[in-house]
Parts: sequence; C-alpha cells; structure tokens
Amino acid sequence: MAETSWYYYDWQMDGDPAEFAVDTRFFDKAPYENRPVLLHMRCEMKDGTELNGRGRRHIGRLEKKCKSDLKALYAGYIEDAYRRVMFFYTDKASRIEALDDMADRERYLYCSAGASDDPEWNTYLNLLYPDAAKYYTETNRKNAQLYRKNGDCITAVRRLTLHMAFPLETLVPQFAEEARLSGFAIGDAEFNPDIDMPYGVKLHIISSLLNEDLDKYTTLAIYTAERYGGRLLYWESPVIPKNSPLRYGFERARWAIKRKALPVRQEGRGAYATLTDYAELRVCSLYPPIKGTVLSVPFSLYRLGSPRTVS
Repeated sequence: MAETSWYYYDWQMDGDPAEFAVDTRFFDKAPYENRPVLLHMRCEMKDGTELNGRGRRHIGRLEKKCKSDLKALYAGYIEDAYRRVMFFYTDKASRIEALDDMADRERYLYCSAGASDDPEWNTYLNLLYPDAAKYYTETNRKNAQLYRKNGDCITAVRRLTLHMAFPLETLVPQFAEEARLSGFAIGDAEFNPDIDMPYGVKLHIISSLLNEDLDKYTTLAIYTAERYGGRLLYWESPVIPKNSPLRYGFERARWAIKRKALPVRQEGRGAYATLTDYAELRVCSLYPPIKGTVLSVPFSLYRLGSPRTVS
C-alpha cells in the first residue's frame, strides 16, 4: 500500500477533536461490489485514560497485523485522545472472527471488534473521505505555517478576508445575505472571467490564524457557499509581526502606551481610543497610529462602553 495514497486531517468526532486518516486510492472505484461488509476495531486504554505512547505503539502493531492477516481493504481510521477506531471493508461478515481473535489476544489495550453491512461504502465516502471543508483545514494549516515562518504572530487577531466564487452573478447577493447573517462582513464584489466561477465576493471576519479559528470560518463559508453552487478560492490576511503590540490585545497595548513604551505622538494628555463600526464588526482603534498603522482589535476582547481617553 503506497503511503502517498493516505490523507490525514483534523476534524471533530462527537464534538471532540480527532485525527482522520483515509486511503484515498479507493475513492474513484468506491463502492466495491465484492467488499460489502464493514469491519471495525476499537482500541482504548483499559483504565479509560488518554492514549499514551505505549498504547499507540500497541495500536501500531495491531494495525500492521490487521493489514497483513485480515483479508480486507484498510479504509482508514479515526483517533481522538482516548481511542482509535480502524475501518476495513471485506467480502463476508465471517471475517469478524479473525478480528475478534486479534482483539482478544491484546493484553495492554481494551479492544473490541464489530461488523455491519455497508454495500454503498457510506462510512468511507461520508465519514472518512474529506469533503471540501475538511480538505481546506489542511490548506489552513499550511498557510498558517507559512505566515509563522515569515514572522507573523498567528495568535494575534486581524481582519481575515475570504474570496468566494460563484457560477452566476445572481447567486452572489443571495449568498452574501446568508453570510452576513452568519456573522461575516460583506466586502467588494469580484469578477474573474478566466475561471469557471467568475463572479465573486469578499467576506471579512476578525480572527487569529490559529487552526481552530481558521477552520471555523472557512468551514462556515464553504458550507454556506455550497448551497449556492459556490466555493472558497482562498483567504488572505495582513501580517502581524511578532513584535507588534497587537499580539497582546487591547489591554497590553494600552499599558504600553501609558508607559510610553511605544513611539506614539501625544494627543493632549495622552493617546486615545475610539470605537468604529466596520460593517458588522465593532473595532477599537488606538490613536495616533503606531509605525504607520492603526492598532485595532475586536471589541469582544475587552470591555469598553464608549470612546474614552486612555491616560
């Protein structure tokens, strides 16, 4: 089995973060008529604690034995902090006996096996194999790593811009309204005649570049766009340097201004803060600009009832 055919991504299972792994080489031909039975093996610690290094080594050995001895196609697995569940497609339900035997022989882990009819390969196609939103989580990770490599403080909040595309111009305003109700600010319309979906629109949201934040907003945008036949092309964000006061949020930035730790020009007795409504996003800005920029952070990060002087 070629390792390059395996795809790994992070998603959620029953509300908890989990790693998904799937052998993508089966996708084009699934479902296989001669493999209508789904087998699964669940492995976890006997005391119910999180999987440790030894437990994962035992799972690795079980996985190798299943692939070599079990006459089945290894479709993939789901692993969270406490367990791994491996999935196999085989020709007949009696293959469960071999899987049960492997589970019974395991002494360090608690393992259980099961079988069910799945002639349509629904578990593979709908659970294991990633859709567009799940695929994009890996794009988010790669992009965030690239930002970090170039000196970005990915924990800092900033305006995230998502570029969406649609096949018809009439679909854009319908999508934009639903996106607005979902919390996005609507930006400029776009048009690119060189792609199959030439009509687009920008979405704005205040976010960090942490995986959980990126995944949350790209997933919401992708699923919303799919209802109108559209897709997410890419996202972009300004780079927030690691020495930027934005990395600390509003309170630390105000502390730095108060102690003249930043090169700011005084307005009267001190710098001042204002609230600005940017579409659906309420943003606080500290003036005067620091190094030619406006220091802005989401209103939700602090308590500020109205514009006031920062002494």
